[in-house]
Amino acid sequence: MADLAVFLYRNYGLMGDNPSIEDIVDVFAYEFGYSSEPNGIRSEDFFTLYSADSARDWGEDWLELT
Repeated sequence: MADLAVFLYRNYGLMGDNPSIEDIVDVFAYEFGYSSEPNGIRSEDFFTLYSADSARDWGEDWLELT
């Protein structure tokens, strides 16, 4: 799931103080209709289609800061 979210948002700037991979997944879930609000509870469909396991493997410093 994390890999797909990062791929889809690769050309967009990230706002905020050091966003986490979970923040990117939250944006994905909201924009694709798997939650009714940003940072909201994700639907059962989300968990049926996607696994959050890959997000746990991402390190803290995954962003390339320029």
